[in-house]
Amino acid sequence: MADKLLEIRLLHLENYFKRQTAVQGRQQQTNLVAKYDLLWKFNEKSGQVIVATRILSHIADAHSTAISLPLRSEYFSRAMEEKIDNERRGLVNMLKKLILNGLDK
Repeated sequence: MADKLLEIRLLHLENYFKRQTAVQGRQQQTNLVAKYDLLWKFNEKSGQVIVATRILSHIADAHSTAISLPLRSEYFSRAMEEKIDNERRGLVNMLKKLILNGLDK
């Protein structure tokens, strides 16, 4: 079901995920981690890589017993991988612009 939800590209869905993760005090930690997990996946699929990376980092740093050490390590690794990929894409785009500007002259 989570994968089906992630296929929907609606602002309301993003706002729903944000609201659900904002009410931390009223829900079990396991449920909260699952909602953050959906939120980062939604942002990644929506092309908001930086936001997704921040959420992954937040999950990895969370003071929660609901996240095992291997899972915490996986979230941290994904956050680092997303950050590196995002920086690489930025450098590639910058090089393309420089090359195109050089060809125009």
